[in-house]
Amino acid sequence: MLPGCRADLSDERQRIRYLDYDGGDDLNFRQLYSGSSGNLYEVVAENGKRLIIDPGVTWKKIIKALDYKLDNIEGCFVTHEHKDHCKALKEVIEAGIKPYTSIGDKTLIRLDSFEVLAFDVPHDVPSLGFIIREKSSGEYLLFAIDTKTIAQKFPYPFSIIAIEAAYDAEVLKQRVEDGEVNETYARRLLTSHMEVNITKQYLRCCNREKLRQIHLLHISGGNIDKRKLAEEFVKEFMCDVNVLWRKKECK
Repeated sequence: MLPGCRADLSDERQRIRYLDYDGGDDLNFRQLYSGSSGNLYEVVAENGKRLIIDPGVTWKKIIKALDYKLDNIEGCFVTHEHKDHCKALKEVIEAGIKPYTSIGDKTLIRLDSFEVLAFDVPHDVPSLGFIIREKSSGEYLLFAIDTKTIAQKFPYPFSIIAIEAAYDAEVLKQRVEDGEVNETYARRLLTSHMEVNITKQYLRCCNREKLRQIHLLHISGGNIDKRKLAEEFVKEFMCDVNVLWRKKECK
């Protein structure tokens, strides 16, 4: 492993605390929940202001993950209508957090601490990715999940890329042959989620001059070797690589 680089293999207990902040730091991103059982992501500006993306778990889990602090959240962005990405949207709205849903391709949202540009991504329902610019530092973050690929190429020098790496095609194929995975489920992965080699290909096309973090999202259970995945990305892209682990995987 290269000096200054790491593969963060956080377990479920640790993940809420990873990338803690107290204001005054650079732009940060946190995976709080990620996967088909539910999603929740947080973007933190250097002034401590926050965005949340995809409130796809229960409200009880959300407020706990956010340390019960809701007053500095500038908005909630939703990628698409599947329940694992918008389960608690009603409660988010009731808490006074402004939602941004179905905002459309190339829509630019200007907030106090952030600018958010939406772009279309292919999924089995209309879905969005986001480019987020933190105004004070000028740093850029790319967020893309639940998509087979990303057609757009962006010129921005991303500091953080949070991108899906759902499965390894070879592992998935073997599991189908062994009868471990239903063919219908496998077909849906193939047609609506990003395979790890597609993820790598896209990252190679990005402006990585300022890249310091990659977050690999929505990883599909036993359909990929998470430890190998993180180590490969650290070796190739020479930055921090963050993967969430369930407790049962941390043995």
